[in-house]
Amino acid sequence: MSAANAVCNAARLPLLGALAAATLLAAACASRLTTDGEMVRVAGPQDIKQCRRIGNTRISLDAARKKLFSASLIAESLENEARNLARRIGGDTVLAVSEVSEAAQVFGVYDCRTTAQGGRR
Repeated sequence: MSAANAVCNAARLPLLGALAAATLLAAACASRLTTDGEMVRVAGPQDIKQCRRIGNTRISLDAARKKLFSASLIAESLENEARNLARRIGGDTVLAVSEVSEAAQVFGVYDCRTTAQGGRR
């Protein structure tokens, strides 16, 4: 092996290490469901007909996560963030009302719980 090849190979090792670290960091930085977020379900349009609409929320990821995450990890993170937020604002159900675009998505937030008397809130 020539000296030039040895230098190039040595230079690749830190780069590969950095890429591996970035991949692990991305996985660690994915949005996780909180305990409250776990109580929020993801619904389809047919599931919200009897629910009270609270409003819409636009969830987006920061630039670093946009670059590091795969499309599926972006979608999962957006959904988790929407579920976490829904619970904080009184919802128990989210519905995606847009497609993922530029690592952002709009969700409808709904309250689909029934009261103790059997009626809707």
